[in-house]
Amino acid sequence: GNTCMYERSSSLIRELDLSYMHVFPYSPRKGTRLYSVKHPEERVRDDRAERLRSLSKELNRRYTERQVGRVLELIVEDSHMATSSNYLKCEVVGESVLRSGDFIKGRLISSNPLRVSLLS
Repeated sequence: GNTCMYERSSSLIRELDLSYMHVFPYSPRKGTRLYSVKHPEERVRDDRAERLRSLSKELNRRYTERQVGRVLELIVEDSHMATSSNYLKCEVVGESVLRSGDFIKGRLISSNPLRVSLLS
């Protein structure tokens, strides 16, 4: 039943090794196909959502650690922050003057906090 589906979903998520998940509990809506299906108690639903959020944090931490040492393409958000093409928000370290909207390349030197060193 419901527990089996949750466990299979959790197992699949681990197997896929996702880097991020947006988790939200299902809310029944009249007129939808699943409205009349038996749903878990609210406390069970919320507990499962929290466990999936924790799993998402762990998978994201592992993903960012694997990125350390890689060269990233980034777009500058402000003078010290940039977002990589794989959506990592990184602090840019170094003495260069950066302008919002500039495209840069940098090597990820730290995963916690996320930091990149500019490449020339």
